[in-house]
Amino acid sequence: MVRILLLFSRFGFGCLLFGLSFGFSTHAFAQHKDCDTSGRKVTCSIKDSLGYVLEIHRYKDGLKWGSWERYNYNGQLIEKNYYKRGERKWTFFYRNEELIKSINKKGKVKKFKGCGCT
Repeated sequence: MVRILLLFSRFGFGCLLFGLSFGFSTHAFAQHKDCDTSGRKVTCSIKDSLGYVLEIHRYKDGLKWGSWERYNYNGQLIEKNYYKRGERKWTFFYRNEELIKSINKKGKVKKFKGCGCT
């Protein structure tokens, strides 16, 4: 088991030095990485200290493979990446469980109705 300690400022981004040097209030959340390593395919979940799943990663033969998901603290999907043989093919961004933007492997961005993207 791997333990990673990150500090998040009240603005929601992880920046230990920024939070400490400028006096913003910070909250510590221990993250735990659990991996099911049985077979050629590996699934890892990263959970906070309360047991909430923050990310799910998949590997095949040691390479990133399939969908990788990130969730907010409300359990809502916020980002999903698709990998094949270690290479990112697509990234999808979500707000309130609705798809708002996608980016393909060449960097082409597609915005979806209601995203409020500029």
